[in-house]
Amino acid sequence: MLRLRYIPLLAAALLLVAACSSDSTVEEEQVVDTRQPMLFGTASATAASTVETRAGDEPTWLESVYPSFKVGTWKSFDSESGRQQVMDGYQVDHTGTDHLWQYDGVRPGQVLRYWDLGAFPYEFRAVTPYMDNTTITESGITINLDPPIQAQGYTGNALTPATPTKEACLVAHVSRTKSGAEYVDTDLIKAKHESDAEINKENKTDGTRYVRLPFHHLISKVTFRIFIDDPQPTVKNYQVIIKNITITAEKDGNSFITRTQHYEATNAQGLGNGTFTATTGGATGEFILLNHGEYEDKETMRKNLRTHLHRNDAFDLCDGNFMEQIPQGNVKIKVVLVMETVHYKDNGDVDKREDITYDKYLNLIPEETTPGHFTWEAENRYVYYLHIPNIHSHEIFLDTCEILPWDDVQTTWIDIEM
Repeated sequence: MLRLRYIPLLAAALLLVAACSSDSTVEEEQVVDTRQPMLFGTASATAASTVETRAGDEPTWLESVYPSFKVGTWKSFDSESGRQQVMDGYQVDHTGTDHLWQYDGVRPGQVLRYWDLGAFPYEFRAVTPYMDNTTITESGITINLDPPIQAQGYTGNALTPATPTKEACLVAHVSRTKSGAEYVDTDLIKAKHESDAEINKENKTDGTRYVRLPFHHLISKVTFRIFIDDPQPTVKNYQVIIKNITITAEKDGNSFITRTQHYEATNAQGLGNGTFTATTGGATGEFILLNHGEYEDKETMRKNLRTHLHRNDAFDLCDGNFMEQIPQGNVKIKVVLVMETVHYKDNGDVDKREDITYDKYLNLIPEETTPGHFTWEAENRYVYYLHIPNIHSHEIFLDTCEILPWDDVQTTWIDIEM
C-alpha cells in the first residue's frame, strides 16, 4: 500500500527557512531544483577532452599519489548576503580499484549534497591530500605543511634530498557559473595567468555534471645545461673537459628559502600564488644547488664540451632531473667552474694541459657586472642555459632561461560514477 505523508504548511515553511539560512553550512534537506548529487572528478589544467576512466583501469598519477582531498563548496557565491556554504572542508576519498571518488559518510556529518539550479555561481576550493590542519574559507586557504617542503640540490648524480614520492600538497579552485543556457566551469588558478581558463567544456547545458578539479603545484623546478663555442675548430686532438662545477643560489637582501611549513593564499593573490612563511630553514649565504666535483676524480665522468657546441646540444648538468625549489624572487645564481683544455699528440700522448676557472654570477649578457636577479614561480620549470663564448677570455653568461609548464600535472579527466 502506498502511503503519503502530509506536512503542515507552517512546518514546511520552517523547513524552507532553515534550509536557506546563510550563516551556516547547508543542511542535508535543502530546497533544490533537481535531485542530482554533486559528484567529483579530477582534471588536467590543459586537457580539452574527456577520457573516461572505468573499473579495472590503471589508477592515474593523482589517484596513486593523493587518494584524498579536502574541499570547501559554496552556492550563490557572488551574493554575500545569500551565499551559503555547502561543504565545509569535506574529505573526498578515491576508493581504489573501482575508480570512485566519494564523500558521503567518509567523515562524521558528511552527507550527499544536491545541486540547486537556482543558486549559481557555485565555487569549489580544494587541497590534496586531505589534511586536518588545512583551512579553506571564502577568502582564501591556509595550509600547515607536515612534513615541510624542502629545496633540493643535485650532488653526485643524485637529488638531495632524494626525489620525494609526492609533494606536500596541491590546490584547485573552480567556479561554475550560468551563462545563458550553459553552465561554464573556470579554473580560477589558471585564470590568473591565461585568458582562456575554461575547463570541462563538454555537455555545458547540464548544470549538474561532474565537478572536475584541476590540481596545481605550489612549487617550482630548476635545472642547468651548458655549452661552448668551439675554441679550436681545426684541431682534432683537442678537448675541453669539465673537471668540477658548483652552482649556488642566494637571495639578495634576504635568506634563500630552503624549508617551509606554512602556505597562505588570499583571493586577491590567487590560491596557487600565495605566500610561504614560517620558514624553518634558510641559507643566509650561498645554497648549493648543484655540485659535480666527482668529474675531477673519475676519468669516465670527465665531459668533453666540444661535443656540446650549441644550445640545442647543451650538456644537461642534472642528467634529466629537475630540482624542486620553493618559489621566491631576487635570486642570484653563481657558477664556479673548473675546466681543463688538453692537447694530444698524434700518438695519443698528452702534449699540453691548461686549467681554466670561472667564478661568476650569472648575467644575461657578458658585459654586465651586476648579477642578474631571477624569480621562481609556482608550477613552472626553469631551464638555465650557461654559455661560454670564449674560454680564454673567461666569459660565462646566461644564454637564455626557458620557462616551461610543470610536466607532471594530471593529464587525464576522470568520470565518476557513484
